[in-house]
Amino acid sequence: MAYPDVLRMLHKLIAAPLIEQTPPLLGEAGRDVREAVNALLPNLLAAIVHRGLSCPSEATVLMDVLDSPRLDPTLPQANPANFFSGDRVTELHMAAGTVLLTELFGDRIHDMERAAADLANLKLGSGRVLLAMVAPFAFAVLRHAWVTSEGSTDRGSLVRLLHAQRHTIHPALQERFLSALGVPSAATWLELTGDFDAALVRPVSASAQMRLNENKRWSRALWLVPLPLLAVLLLLAYCSHHTPGLTEKAAAPGFAASDVPASLSQRASSATAASTACEFDNASEPAASSLESVKSQRARHRLCSMLALVMPVPRCPTISSRPLRNGGLTRRPVAHQSLRSSRHHSRAHLCQHAEIMNDATIDCANNFCRQHRPGQALIEAPPVPVRNAMS
Repeated sequence: MAYPDVLRMLHKLIAAPLIEQTPPLLGEAGRDVREAVNALLPNLLAAIVHRGLSCPSEATVLMDVLDSPRLDPTLPQANPANFFSGDRVTELHMAAGTVLLTELFGDRIHDMERAAADLANLKLGSGRVLLAMVAPFAFAVLRHAWVTSEGSTDRGSLVRLLHAQRHTIHPALQERFLSALGVPSAATWLELTGDFDAALVRPVSASAQMRLNENKRWSRALWLVPLPLLAVLLLLAYCSHHTPGLTEKAAAPGFAASDVPASLSQRASSATAASTACEFDNASEPAASSLESVKSQRARHRLCSMLALVMPVPRCPTISSRPLRNGGLTRRPVAHQSLRSSRHHSRAHLCQHAEIMNDATIDCANNFCRQHRPGQALIEAPPVPVRNAMS
């Protein structure tokens, strides 16, 4: 469908009267006014087209401006011979033009007034007056073309009319005026106004927009939920690796439950009783012992307990001294007939197998023999030379 050329209609209607009547009113040279008028007409129409094609809500605002009671719909058929001479009629049309521009462009009208003055190096007041004079005629001519082109006044017909004006307006665009609209160049303006379907999409209601914004806020906040959980897990892992004795305490029950056969349960209970007796005797020692000796005793007790679970243990044997090649003495257990058949646990024998024979293990073995074998011979502590030779 062929749409009317709004720019040509507007230029034919008011260009000549503006150039003839406004120079005395503005105090500007006729040449500068002519240049400003010829540049202002296409650029003001470009601003209106850009606003109407930007989104459905802006197209609706433009429709309200075209249907405003402040707009005189008879201006396209009027004779503008005395409209720009500065009388009462001029003031009324300028006031209406300023209000209509503010309804459509808002605060950008001030930037547009400065841009209109810069088109031909006019004073700021002259640019403001020219823009207010041209605006009501531009809206009236556009409304006339909208009403008469398709015979309907819906948003779709207005959008199609605006889209049809693009290629007529584009060659006369100036970046000085487009910058007031936030458009950097004429090519960008042509691209932004290329898809008129964007202005035909059904506008989103206020409630739907609120729900959409709420969903966006929730989606941005969801990724923050795992962070506290991760921090707690890292803190627990750090504390578990730095708590003294936690690993040892957790490993002992697991060994007894999973790795020890059922036939060794009696040995384990006997070894536990012997270990308890040794720990009681060691607790009665002077409190002045160093921390290092306490740690070594605990290590020996744990080793003896482990040996009691995995190897046969005889009753408390008699310990005899045998000469070494270097003249020293060493302690070896004397073999008994009941060595293999005995089911009793001797802490001293376990410690001899582990080659950790010392005063603490000898005392532990003697205490065990006193409790369970009153008639059994006790282990004698090795003499001092023997301990030096061993060391």
